[in-house]
Amino acid sequence: MTRWIYNGSRTINDSQPWTDDYGIQHPSNWHMWTLEEKQAKGLVEVIETQQPDSRLYHWGQNPDGTYISTPKALDDSIVPEGSTDRVQKGLRSQFIDQVKQQQQSLLAQTDWAVIRKQDTGKAISEAIAIYRAAVRAKSVLMREAIVATTSIEDFEALLASGALSDWPTQE
Repeated sequence: MTRWIYNGSRTINDSQPWTDDYGIQHPSNWHMWTLEEKQAKGLVEVIETQQPDSRLYHWGQNPDGTYISTPKALDDSIVPEGSTDRVQKGLRSQFIDQVKQQQQSLLAQTDWAVIRKQDTGKAISEAIAIYRAAVRAKSVLMREAIVATTSIEDFEALLASGALSDWPTQE
């Protein structure tokens, strides 16, 4: 579905009747007008562009449907707050924290086997031991890939590759 902007401020959708600034009501089939007829009525087509990834960009939308975006910082920074400073985490730290949280969540599912071994001495099954080692190894690979990024484009490629969501599964 195409969107249109009327007189630079109002959004008009295809197949919807609308009233212009002069009180003239236009029928729902106005979308059949030629481009010249639409432009003569003050309509400008909004070319939809892909919304920036909010994990990587600060962004806003202009009235014409385009986006303005600024990449988020890759590295941590110090932000002065009164008499103290606080650390503003950059993308690398944020994503590394997410990987660590996911690792913790995945390992928690089999913590019972580790606790049972400590309590009773009963061995951890080979399948669980292999799974836990695979989760830890994957976490290390993910964190190394995050640290290796040098630009926002590297981060986009890393996310698109699925490398940060390809966790081992328990059998």
